[in-house]
Formats: sequence, C-alpha cells, structure tokens
Amino acid sequence: MLEPHQSTQVANQSSAPSVTQSSKKNQESTKESNPRSYFRDTVEFSVAFKWESTQLDAPAPSFFSSIIEYVGKALRPAIQIVFDPSKVDRLLSEYDHMVMQSKSPNVLIANYSLAKLNGLLAVLLAAGVDASDLDKRRRDIIKKSIEENKAKFEENEYNIELLCIVSNHKKQRKLTRSLKKVRQELSIHMEKLGQNNWYTPERITRIQLEQLVRIHASFLDEQTQTDNQLIYWYNSDTTEGIQVRISDFNPDPRHVLEKKNARIGIYFNKIKTRSHYLNRQLEHQLHTHRISSQEAEKNQRLLGLKTLGVVQ
Repeated sequence: MLEPHQSTQVANQSSAPSVTQSSKKNQESTKESNPRSYFRDTVEFSVAFKWESTQLDAPAPSFFSSIIEYVGKALRPAIQIVFDPSKVDRLLSEYDHMVMQSKSPNVLIANYSLAKLNGLLAVLLAAGVDASDLDKRRRDIIKKSIEENKAKFEENEYNIELLCIVSNHKKQRKLTRSLKKVRQELSIHMEKLGQNNWYTPERITRIQLEQLVRIHASFLDEQTQTDNQLIYWYNSDTTEGIQVRISDFNPDPRHVLEKKNARIGIYFNKIKTRSHYLNRQLEHQLHTHRISSQEAEKNQRLLGLKTLGVVQ
C-alpha cells in the first residue's frame, strides 16, 4: 500500500510525460497553422525623392533603368550647337592641317591625324558643309603638299651637294647621314600623297645636276664680287692728284680677298668633277633598260615590224 503523499507524487510523475508530449503537439500545430514569415529588405534603389513615391501615379521603383523607344522621332542634344561662320572657318583650317598630317611619314602622327580627321569630317557635315566641297578641298591640299614636297626635296639635295663641296670629309659624314634620312622621309611622304615611284634614280640625278648649277651660279656671283673689290680697292690705276673714297665699311685686306678667290676656284673644280660624274651616271641609268640591236631585230621578226620602226 502506498501512502497518500507518495501516491500524488507518483501520479504527477506518471502524468508528466503525457503533458510534455501534448505541449509539443500543440507547438507543432501552431507552426503548421502560422507559416514562417521572412524579412524583406525595403530599401528603394530609386534616386527620386520620397514625396514622389507617395503619389498615386508614381511608377514603382526598380533597380534597372527603363528604356523608352520613340517611333518616328529623332532625339536632339540637350545643348544646341551653333555653327557661326568663324567657327566653321576654324574647323576648315583644322581640317586642312589634319589632311596634311594624315600623310605624314611618321606612323603615329598619321594615325592620330586620320582619327581626328574623321571626327572633323562628321562635325563639318553636321554644320552643313557639302561633302563635294570637302573632297575638292582635300584634293587641293594634296596638290599643294606635292609641290611643297618637291621644293623641300630640291632644297635638301642642294644642302647635300653644297656640304660635299664646301666641308671636309670627316665633318660632313654625320650631317650628310641626317640629310639622307630626310631624303628617305620625303620619298615616303610622296608615296603617301599618291605619287608612287616619283623619286626614281634618274629623277634624283637630274635634281642633283640642277642643284649643282645653282651652286655654281652662287659661287660665280661671289667670285665676281671679290674680283670687283680687288680691282676697286687695290688694283686701280694711279692718277695724279688725290683720290678720296668714301665708304661706310672697312674693306677686307687684299690677302683675304685673294684667299677667298682661290678657295672659290677649288670649289669650281669640285663642281666640275661632280657634274661630270653625275652626267655619266645619268647616261648609264638611261641606257640600263634599253635593249640591244640584236634583241631589237629579234623582236622585229617576232612581231613582224618593219626595219624603219626599230630605234637604232
């Protein structure tokens, strides 16, 4: 037999597991009836003010920007570009400069100028300049560049020939090497201007002969002035009385003038030797690609030409 207080404790202990099991069942039923709620980030990514989002017609904020397409309408820039005559003239002058620079023998300068030229072309077309006028302007600039290239090439050859005549052999090597590099750059520039094979060996030899003629004329003028000074100051006939010469400058001494005259004579000999060499070289270049008389007769028989038509 159990005592009364012991029976209640045992009863409580026996009923405890049933209570815990019922509480677990109640918790599971509440979880099933109430689904789990997740927190949602309410941060808006829109850059609009908050009072605009409270309006009824305000669109819902979104992370991505919307693209609106207008059919049949051209969008205009926000800032209107005004092309006044002064601005157009400035753009045209820049266009001329870029056309010349785009034909430069330097690859970097040519590529940069060509890219800038395309941008200027688009801007000028937007300004209302006719494309045919721009094309004509470009052709005129190229013609002008060709003439400038010819003048620069002649001046460069003049400097080379004068340097070979006047300076010593040891001093002229470095200068001549740099001038020959300029010659090569001018040849490349002429090819980029559309004149391929313009500076042929025959043409270069002819230009060199022309520059020797110019140098000879300059030295001849210098010799004439030196002779006149010698005659006027030191070789004049003595007459009775007193001769008074009024001059704004002191004349050069006689030995200086005679030394200058002798040096000019040496230069004349060098010019004569150089001209003879270039003439022989030009003759050889002209006859390099000519055929012999036997080859001419052979071609005559093959083509059925008359003997009068063959150049002897």
